[in-house]
Amino acid sequence: MNNMLFFGSNKTTLPFYLKCPFVERRTIIVVGLMLAVLSMTYPYFLTLLPIYIGWIVYEIKRRKRRDMILLNSAITFFIANKLVECQEALKELFTLDNGNLKGRIIWALLKYKEENYKEALEYLDGLPNKVFLSDIDIMLKYADCAYKCADNDKAIMAYERLLKIYPGSEYVKEKLNSIKKLQS
Repeated sequence: MNNMLFFGSNKTTLPFYLKCPFVERRTIIVVGLMLAVLSMTYPYFLTLLPIYIGWIVYEIKRRKRRDMILLNSAITFFIANKLVECQEALKELFTLDNGNLKGRIIWALLKYKEENYKEALEYLDGLPNKVFLSDIDIMLKYADCAYKCADNDKAIMAYERLLKIYPGSEYVKEKLNSIKKLQS
């Protein structure tokens, strides 16, 4: 198992919904040190220190919130492919915060892995357009779920959007043509 999966992992190669919801401690310390050094050179930076300290206190309290702990656990379990534990963490998270965006995306991906395409499609359908259009993996899974649920209109729409983004994709062209053949 990869060592980056431990609490606080926030690697940039992961999509936003699989990044840890907490700011890494190293980042907090480095920014604090930079602010302290700048305060010595430019005294007006001293006015930012109380704001930064207040933000650190907020982050500490946020880390202790149950919903954030559950979301972090669900992300860690999902990345480690521990799907049962991930599902349990998400169920508990939804009792506290049913509208959690990252939780809803991970739930949809979990259902996709379980081949429960109908439920995955329902959760992916509820995503904001901005999120849907910004992640190729979500768009592909949405199109695939729609295709497997025989919702050809949604599948065609999603594959056409993907084709606009990646006009040279043979996979997307093939899927789109196969759906259109089924409709005629």
